Amino acid sequence: MSASAVASDDDFEDLHLEFVNGHSNLNDDGGTTESDCRNAYEQVQNMDSYLEMLLSGGDVVPSLSGDECSQLAKAMDACRDQLDAECLAFEEATSAEEERALLMARAAISMPDLDGLNGDESEAILYAIESFQHELANLEHACLEQENELRTLQSLMHDQINRSDIIAEREKNLWQEWNDLEIDTHNFQEESHRISKKCSVVETEIQAIRDVHLLSLQFRIRAEWDENAKTGEGRYPTINDLRLAYRTNEKAGLKKEEINAAFSHAAQLLSFATGLYPNAGINSTLRVIPIQPTAKILVSLPEGRSVHNIGCDEGSSGPLSVPCQSLTLFLLMLSQLCDHVQTVNAERRSEPPYDMKDAKIDGVDVTKLEESDTASWSSVVFCLAANLKWLSETSMATLGPS
Repeated sequence: MSASAVASDDDFEDLHLEFVNGHSNLNDDGGTTESDCRNAYEQVQNMDSYLEMLLSGGDVVPSLSGDECSQLAKAMDACRDQLDAECLAFEEATSAEEERALLMARAAISMPDLDGLNGDESEAILYAIESFQHELANLEHACLEQENELRTLQSLMHDQINRSDIIAEREKNLWQEWNDLEIDTHNFQEESHRISKKCSVVETEIQAIRDVHLLSLQFRIRAEWDENAKTGEGRYPTINDLRLAYRTNEKAGLKKEEINAAFSHAAQLLSFATGLYPNAGINSTLRVIPIQPTAKILVSLPEGRSVHNIGCDEGSSGPLSVPCQSLTLFLLMLSQLCDHVQTVNAERRSEPPYDMKDAKIDGVDVTKLEESDTASWSSVVFCLAANLKWLSETSMATLGPS
């Protein structure tokens, strides 16, 4: 029915009754189909068309009272609300059905066995439920395994936390020890500085002691060359104001007692200097004995021992002389000791005034000199005195083990 078909009060009444009956069916059925919704929608459209015709001032105007218009409006509003509710319910049902169809399609894809159920939806649903239950059981088992793994990880994390606490405590102790070590280092540096200053003072004192030349204080030696010394007319070399000579000289008042005492002092100097250098490497077969009134040299050989006096022998007529063999042995010991002192004090580059090598002094081999060669032996004694003076001034240059 269209708007042009409504031309009288009877037509309007018929449309009104049709609308009310349709609205009543919507309320009584308890459910609405798609055709019901379409019919109701067409009725509402017809009512809207009729109202538009009335409002536009058409030729046919039904006679309606105010109560009838109000009742008609209320009925239209109620129908419209019911129609909206039914449309919403229909849309929800359609969505649910579409979702159910989608789930069934997915289940059919994931479970190929459903294709053999010949379209029995209930059996397919039961099979899907069983499959889902099986899947849920698998998921539950996987969850249990994940929980066990999680507990294991939590236990490991707890252990790691404990280890971290232990490491943190150790690190704290390490930093404390490091701080203590820095304090000890600072104290050590200060103590080292103080000790260094003390060592510097001690070294200064040692150097001062070296410069004192203690042996030169105890043994005052004078050896000044004089051409007349070889003839006995010049000055003799002296040690502690005692003249060193090869032979007695009545004219100069030089007697054997003075010569023996002088060589005894020379033997003491040689003995003291040897004590300062125990590793001097002096021949172990030779040993000087600085005794009064005559010093001696002890010679220890495999075939026996012999003693040699470093002084004038008794019993000879005329001038007395020091035995040549004794002077030769004395020269050997002095030569070995001076060589060692030179090695120890190499930085000073100090050498004896007269070169000595075994039984040679100043290039003279004393083993080839005759006892009667007074001038040569006097020169040898002078050279020995000069080298003894050098030894007394040099032997204290280095302290400690040699």
